[in-house]
Formats: sequence, structure tokens, C-alpha cells
Amino acid sequence: MAPDNAHNETFNGNLRDECLNLQRFETIAEAKRIIEAWLSNYKESRPHIELGD
Repeated sequence: MAPDNAHNETFNGNLRDECLNLQRFETIAEAKRIIEAWLSNYKESRPHIELGD
């Protein structure tokens, strides 16, 4: 498995486990809002190996 693919699979698993599996979206707008909030939190609160944590 290529390193980029491993990172993508990790991200996809986290998105699914921490967001998508916990929500029942009533509208596309609601899904977009919730997923964007999760993504913002994911980007800001996770250490990034490439940036030296």
C-alpha cells in the first residue's frame, strides 16, 4: 500500500467512525455543515507528522 493511500484510508476510516456513523442527516445542507465542522476540527486538533507534530 502506498503511503498516500494509507493516509487516505486512515482519514476515510476516521471520517466514517467519528462522524458519518454517528449522524443521521436530514438534508444535504445539514450533512455539509456537520461534515465541514468535523473536518475543521480534524485539521486543527490532530498532530500532523509532516509538520513535526
